[in-house]
Amino acid sequence: MNALNEITVDLAELKKAVSWVSRSRKDISKQTFLVFEDDGFTVVAPQAITKVKSSGRWVTPIAIPAQYLKAWVAGLPKTKDTPKSKEVTLIWENGWLSAGSMRLKAHPVAENMLSKIFDADP
Repeated sequence: MNALNEITVDLAELKKAVSWVSRSRKDISKQTFLVFEDDGFTVVAPQAITKVKSSGRWVTPIAIPAQYLKAWVAGLPKTKDTPKSKEVTLIWENGWLSAGSMRLKAHPVAENMLSKIFDADP
């Protein structure tokens, strides 16, 4: 049985989705959000919102510093049980986003913050 926040995603799509960050040092505090909306798993990067092909459950929206997440995703292993696939399984539990043995600190996001993000005018 999957954990509450365990999802298998297409690795290439995830890498592209988290790459929408500025390279400016002044933007180091920008966050990327991982959420599951009605229409699927969504990566909300500082400069783009991207749907990522996925399967599994993701109930808790989380936030991670964008530049750290981009670097972390670049080093992700492929899913152990399907080594020929181009997928990776992400799990968020107890404040940590993990994939295989790799972990990254991540924080839950309040619902009111997400509504501000999705309802904002571009």
